[in-house]
Amino acid sequence: MPSTFSAIHQFHSGVAPGDAITDQMFALQSVIRGMGFESHIYAQHIDYDALQIRHLDSFIPSENELLLVHHSMGHHLLNRVISFANPIITVYHNITPASELDDPAYKYFSNLGRSQLAVLAQRSLSGIADSHYNRKEMLLTGFKDVEVIPVRTNFREYEIAGQLRHTERDWLFVGRLAPNKGQIEIVRAFNHYHHTIDKAARLFLVGAHNMRNYVDLIGDEIENLGLRTQIDAPGKLDDLALIHRYARAGVFVSLSRHEGFGVPLLEAMAAQVPVVALASSAVTETMGGAGILIDSSDPQTVSSAVEKVMSDSDYRREVLWRQNRRLEKIATFNVQGALHRILQRIAGQTHPIRLQIQGPIESSYSLAILNREAAFQLRNAAEFEVSVYPTEGPGDYPPNLEAMDQIPQLPEMCKLGATTPYPDVVIRQMFPPRVNDTTARITLQYFGWEESLVPPKFVHDFNQHVQRIMTMSSFVKDALLDSGVTVPIDVVGVGVRPPVSNPLADIPEITDVKKVSFLHISSAFPRKGIDVLLNSYFEEFTSDDDVTLVLKTFPNQHNIVDEQLKTLVQAHPNSPHVVWINRDLPLDHLGNLYDIADAYVHPARGEGFGLPVAEAMLARVPVISTATSGLSDFVDNSTAAVIPSERTFAASHVSITGSEWFEPNREALKRELRSLYEGSNADVRSQRVTTAYHRISTDFSWSAVGKRIQDSVNTSLAQPTSIKVSHLSTFNSRCGIAEYTSLLRDGLPQYVASSIYANRDAWPIDVNEEENVVRIWEQAREQDVQNLVTALNLSDSDVVHLQYNYGFFSMEDLATLIHQVQGVKPVIVTLHRTIDLD
Repeated sequence: MPSTFSAIHQFHSGVAPGDAITDQMFALQSVIRGMGFESHIYAQHIDYDALQIRHLDSFIPSENELLLVHHSMGHHLLNRVISFANPIITVYHNITPASELDDPAYKYFSNLGRSQLAVLAQRSLSGIADSHYNRKEMLLTGFKDVEVIPVRTNFREYEIAGQLRHTERDWLFVGRLAPNKGQIEIVRAFNHYHHTIDKAARLFLVGAHNMRNYVDLIGDEIENLGLRTQIDAPGKLDDLALIHRYARAGVFVSLSRHEGFGVPLLEAMAAQVPVVALASSAVTETMGGAGILIDSSDPQTVSSAVEKVMSDSDYRREVLWRQNRRLEKIATFNVQGALHRILQRIAGQTHPIRLQIQGPIESSYSLAILNREAAFQLRNAAEFEVSVYPTEGPGDYPPNLEAMDQIPQLPEMCKLGATTPYPDVVIRQMFPPRVNDTTARITLQYFGWEESLVPPKFVHDFNQHVQRIMTMSSFVKDALLDSGVTVPIDVVGVGVRPPVSNPLADIPEITDVKKVSFLHISSAFPRKGIDVLLNSYFEEFTSDDDVTLVLKTFPNQHNIVDEQLKTLVQAHPNSPHVVWINRDLPLDHLGNLYDIADAYVHPARGEGFGLPVAEAMLARVPVISTATSGLSDFVDNSTAAVIPSERTFAASHVSITGSEWFEPNREALKRELRSLYEGSNADVRSQRVTTAYHRISTDFSWSAVGKRIQDSVNTSLAQPTSIKVSHLSTFNSRCGIAEYTSLLRDGLPQYVASSIYANRDAWPIDVNEEENVVRIWEQAREQDVQNLVTALNLSDSDVVHLQYNYGFFSMEDLATLIHQVQGVKPVIVTLHRTIDLD
């Protein structure tokens, strides 16, 4: 294979005006020619100007010319195309599953296309996907290297619609009328909206009417609901008419169950139309944290989402802002750079691994600090090109540029992040965690949690969308495992830096602290145990004691310190001295609090790690703390005065049924406070301070934690991004084993692909489930064993899973089957025992 090519051509089975694949082929042709290559487009079915498209019959094969084979629905030309001498790169545009189609011909070509994708995986030098969703499918199919190039990055013509806008109530959806597009669900949701919210609203369903059965179903639904005058389905519109339709739309509603990309979502954004979309397939990725994602097509859910964006002007502006930021990110994609990177890899050149940390990055928020510190550490590794991207649980946010400019290296990494939409590795840390829309080949979650169980939604999303989790403590790992997380988990900890003091800091609250001062820093959430601390402090001390309790919190809905103090002062007329700082302080002011502290007190019920405790240890401040949850990794009797705790059911705002935390012993806390105040056990306290300092500075320095994060990333990179499992089962039939197989497959993560080797003598329950099923054996037929051995050994699966019940084959035949397959690939056997009625 040559290291350079004399030309780069493209092929697709058919081309037509307005077709998204055809448009991308022209866009790529322009870029390829700009790179200095000769480039032509070839097709078999041409509904286009023949001067721009060449017929496949005129193609002259050459091993010196690269061919980009665009693949969507199946066709009968593939064997001819892959027989050419040309090196091939597959450009994949996704295939709607046959189960989402109602036309037999479409079902046939869908299944054919998926089988052909596996053929292309073996023939291609590399792959190009027009979305990360499609990249994942290509990797599962067998492609080893896939780059993402969006199907479209320029939507300037739709900006005209934004300039022509005037307030409208209309709903709009654009896409061919097909079952997977969900137009019937849109009609039903609109019906609910029309009858309960706005009778003047209208719905426009723009798109081709190729699937007549489904078009008729939509028509019947509209007729039955009495909405003929409120709903219009005009078919496919030309460009100008479509722009005007966007200009008159009040909201774009998509309830599509399957999209490989979803170009109209971005067209609507460019036209300044707020988008409400079902979070499915590639939709979450295309939305990229913008618009309004909903989890259900339930009419009331859809209506409520539309009503909010139509009636709340501030919310609408926020939605449009996020959509515009999403478009900016798409527009900055460097198509030429991506193609250049592919050609270099084909020629054997290597590139740094593009690693991006996503989450809050520039503020004093603890997660932001951890995100940027991790980025700084990973940037020191030569194999990584590190960028950051500001985003939060609800979606992207505008970073504070002034704050960012105060942090060296951060603006540069943020700028790089804005131009790296499809990194190789993403590390996400935000709350609530959002991992279903990442666009990296490998996604890692950096995670902390404070109770014994993690919410089921987090568990589901981690198992489905994350390749590895890095936790802040051993406690967090145990909580994830106990909650049902199945992906690999590494305990990396949290890096700690010494608190920084500022001699010019203006903190008037601490100018009059007394001889002995206790310090506590937290959010004042219930799990932080401030109520325990305050009650113990007020019960143990009075105003006659030369002592001050310094509380540093910040305003939030769970912070009720003001109410707690008022109650305690009223109950204790001779109250001890308390200083409460309820505001954010610059990072270089926090050290001033540790400077005046004689002890740091932390009676927490639950921590993911406990950063202020570790900071106090690094500042050589004696610590009084619980030693449970995440604190247990570094708090014990050798590093702190430990407050005993009792395991009890958690009562926080995020509690899950059965979740536990640890209730501190108040009497023990009072004893420790008194002991420090009186200065007893000074030698023990001094030794604890020294031990604690060395433990934190050694095990939890950022260099040590950064190395553990780097190891976790490298382990993930070394592992396959896809696993293929072949199941031997009575699948898709009325059988307990078949049901077991179905449930097992549903629970597998997205990076596991399944194929089924099932029995011929079965009546399939659902023909749509037969897509990846090979029916090759019959119960108790010994001659089928060798056929199975041959088929399983020739399959491209990584693991063979044999589900066996007496009556499939004899035990001797099963042993033969296992023995002969095991020599080629790993085998897992699940034995389903038959009850002996005797």
